[in-house]
Amino acid sequence: MSNRKVINGTNKKELRTFALGKAKMFLLWIIKKYGPIHGYGIMKLLHDDEIPIARASRIYPMLNAIEKEEFIKGVKTKLDNRLTKVYKITNKGKHKIIEENKRMPKILKQFSKEVLCS
Repeated sequence: MSNRKVINGTNKKELRTFALGKAKMFLLWIIKKYGPIHGYGIMKLLHDDEIPIARASRIYPMLNAIEKEEFIKGVKTKLDNRLTKVYKITNKGKHKIIEENKRMPKILKQFSKEVLCS
């Protein structure tokens, strides 16, 4: 028997991968809606709403991953006399949001509609 913990037929690694993917999509949506925006701006936005992923140790690795996938583009710009990387969504990123929305399971759409939009 495997050492992996199983929850309703799904192991923890699968759940973590699923959650990480949705967190990346959430960041992509934030950049689409509020961008161009820098990492600290994202953290501040999330922190103000008490979102638990709003830490640099979580935000920047996800930003790097979605930038590597070319869903966002980071451009170094001078802001308040400091060089800062500002992110904006690419066309590929916009298409990814549309694609993910189509693939979203019905249960998540229902959750989003009933809980997040109420």
